[in-house]
Amino acid sequence: MLAIGWQAARKAIRLFYSLTQSFGIFKIPAYLLTAFLLVWFGPTLALGAGLRTLLALALSPFVFDIASMMFTVAVGLVIRSASLFTRDVQTESKFNTALIANNEVRALSLVRNCRSPEMLVNFGIKVITHPNDAIFNAIVARLNALGPRSLAHNHNQLFRAAVYHKRIDYVKTLLGNNAVAQHAHVNKNEALREACIQGDMDMLEALLNVQVIFDNVYVNNNEAIRLAEREGKWDVVARLLLIPMVAEFRYPEGVKLDFTERHIQQYGQPQVMAAPRAVDNSIPAEPHIPPENHWLLNALNGYLNIHRERPREEAPRDLYVPEESDHDLRDIGGRESSMRELNARQHAALEDIRKRYGAVYAAKGRDAIFEEIKEYMEAEYQQNPATYFKIGLPLHMGKILTWLTNNRAYYQHPVHGAWRYLFLGDSNPWRSIASYTQGLTSDIKEEIALMWLAATDKDAKFPEGQSRESVLVEFCQTMCELARAHNHDRARPCINVRKDSFTNQQEYYFTTETYDDLEGDRYTCGGGMNRRLSNFYMLILNDRPETRMLTADAMRSKFQQEMVNESPLPASMYKKLKAMDAKTLQNLLKVLSKKFESLDDLSEEESALFNRLAFTEGEIAAFVKTCQAYYGANRITERRENNKIVFNHHRFASFAEMIALLGKTATEEFYNDIKRNIENILRDAPKQQDKAPVDRRKKATAVVHSTSPAKSREKKSSEASNDEGPKLSSKGKPRKSARR
Repeated sequence: MLAIGWQAARKAIRLFYSLTQSFGIFKIPAYLLTAFLLVWFGPTLALGAGLRTLLALALSPFVFDIASMMFTVAVGLVIRSASLFTRDVQTESKFNTALIANNEVRALSLVRNCRSPEMLVNFGIKVITHPNDAIFNAIVARLNALGPRSLAHNHNQLFRAAVYHKRIDYVKTLLGNNAVAQHAHVNKNEALREACIQGDMDMLEALLNVQVIFDNVYVNNNEAIRLAEREGKWDVVARLLLIPMVAEFRYPEGVKLDFTERHIQQYGQPQVMAAPRAVDNSIPAEPHIPPENHWLLNALNGYLNIHRERPREEAPRDLYVPEESDHDLRDIGGRESSMRELNARQHAALEDIRKRYGAVYAAKGRDAIFEEIKEYMEAEYQQNPATYFKIGLPLHMGKILTWLTNNRAYYQHPVHGAWRYLFLGDSNPWRSIASYTQGLTSDIKEEIALMWLAATDKDAKFPEGQSRESVLVEFCQTMCELARAHNHDRARPCINVRKDSFTNQQEYYFTTETYDDLEGDRYTCGGGMNRRLSNFYMLILNDRPETRMLTADAMRSKFQQEMVNESPLPASMYKKLKAMDAKTLQNLLKVLSKKFESLDDLSEEESALFNRLAFTEGEIAAFVKTCQAYYGANRITERRENNKIVFNHHRFASFAEMIALLGKTATEEFYNDIKRNIENILRDAPKQQDKAPVDRRKKATAVVHSTSPAKSREKKSSEASNDEGPKLSSKGKPRKSARR
């Protein structure tokens, strides 16, 4: 009975379907509904209601068929996507089951039949967490077969996962692909940063061998080495210090670089804190480290001060101490305990200050000098006190009042912080009770007194951009940093934005930042004192050639100021531009735009004009002598091992070689400055012509002698005849010309 009923139902459905197709019984209501919608929502036509209705009825079959077709296509796409998604989920589930069950044959079959790079990358991530070399190699081969960039799918996700899970064998396999190697620095060198956090030296060396990772080792404000220092990976810090781009990096303002003793106490003793040394005991050259980066050496030095009796391995890795160095780590074991973290250059700076102001210090005495500092700080605070609800707070309070007062205004005031650090001592009511804080020693007081004498010296020559007032402000800020050094130990999460170098899109990520906890003062340790005081020494002694800051960036700025922009040097490019006329400058501007913006080839005439800006060997030699006088002769010409000077991905053995390259590529390197100088000269040219002095008597004499009376009358008559329109009289009527 059921079979007979099912057959009857099927026949009835077929009959009903054939009737609807033949007579369109159910299409008529659909056409009427479409016509109604066309009349109701369609555009208003200049027709009557009846004509519009007839037109809608005529168009309704066509519109209905198009709409039904689009709806059918949309439904088909949705069903297709759902089926593909379901199939992908089922495939991944089958792969996971085969991988966990060690069914290698089934897993390899699924890999061979997969055509989706995204799914294959997911397979690879699963294999990284459950290692299987045969399956991983099959995935890599399948991705290579799908396309040259398939292995770097989704921002090199497979490569980053291998680094994150410390699979160095898989990392080396993936780096054999060109697409992976070329984009290994995605997400601001995320792979390198992860290796620095983990402290895996083998992984670090493998990544540094990739050129694009090595060239971007300092991205995001040298974040790689800062992360290694934060996590206590001192062997990674020592290795990265051997890279000149890391060691010579100039940190912008706002980047916290303070080394804290708490980090050492938290992370304990590492396995080896050393720079790599080759098996044959060949010692690599130490990179030049500017004062801004002394915090890195201080981190290493502070570790040595606490863990002197560390185990030493028999492997060929040891702490590298060069024979002659501007930053000698052996100085940490000097005679004075408070001078341990000063390097050779900082020791020389301190000795220079003692030679300059030792006699003044002995004559005045330390107490008298500190009394001057106290008077200055108290006067400065009275002029600009700490405020609470716009009410000035007094300089000093009793201990009980300090407990009852909101002290955040005091903690944020640099002059008050310096004052309470220097003169309140153990009775400082704003001081924390932390056990690791350290007060002032007699040696530190002597250094501070010498600093004050140097800052207040009337005959002192301060660096460019600095004045005595700014140096005194820096002095107070340095003292305040000594008082609140460990108040910046804490870190808080924050959201930052960065630009993905692979997709060129902005992305948000979570990170941490240090901040002032606005609690009681936590003084710095002895190492922190010496580091900050030495930085101040370098500031006030910057007027001597031997102590001026000399880095690749500083040399570029010097070349830009002296050789490109307006300067007293005769070889200045600005003077060459001033000697050209306006037409030549305009043509030169077009030539420069054609070469560096349009990237077109220049003709012979354009090349000749372009070469007029080139520097000769004699001009470059003269600039080298100028730099030798400013920075010291030996610092410019001395050769450094392993080409330690890095600029624009070039390595130089001396600054003289860097100057030679700047001379050859000056038009390209300083194109924007040259363009701006040309535009300024063209803009100022008419003003200079208007301001040119003119002798009125000579001008009048020349006019009289060159123009006779007859020619003068002819000129006047021609000017009168050339006037446009008849001249009007005072009453507004046309004035008749007088006949002679």
